Amino acid sequence: MTLTTYFALSSTDSGQNTAVRLIGLTQEIADSLDQGQQTDVIVMDFSKAFDKVDHHKLVHKLKHRRVNPYITTWIKDFLHNRSQQVLVENKVSHSLPVLSGVPQGSVVGPSLFLAYINDLRGTVRSRVRLSADDTIVYLTIKLHASAHILQEDLHNLELWEKEW
Repeated sequence: MTLTTYFALSSTDSGQNTAVRLIGLTQEIADSLDQGQQTDVIVMDFSKAFDKVDHHKLVHKLKHRRVNPYITTWIKDFLHNRSQQVLVENKVSHSLPVLSGVPQGSVVGPSLFLAYINDLRGTVRSRVRLSADDTIVYLTIKLHASAHILQEDLHNLELWEKEW
């Protein structure tokens, strides 16, 4: 059996880091195929995920993980009292408060997002790879029960997503 992998790196990817993660995943799947096993893979792209991070819930998660209180306070201050405007044809809209999301294009934004979603790993028994707003959940199907585990994991991910 042949495994063909296609992936693209955008300018926002962490370059080699993203490639290394994908190569590692590809190698795991290829090894599974070489052993005559099946690996089921679910690729999830959280739509507009960076915009939907709840500031209060993020701070709660940081405190729960016992992140240094000074860093947690800095992050809270960084996210608090942000506003946005739109400029179209030299006309500026009214300023509106930003109540959720991590600043895209900032150095800390992707790290905050990963801190926000990192606990989803604990809701599943399958293997998980996180990268920016993409999540890959996969499981080598060795027994019939493995397919049920993967289905359970999808249900648990749905519950996690609704809560967070």
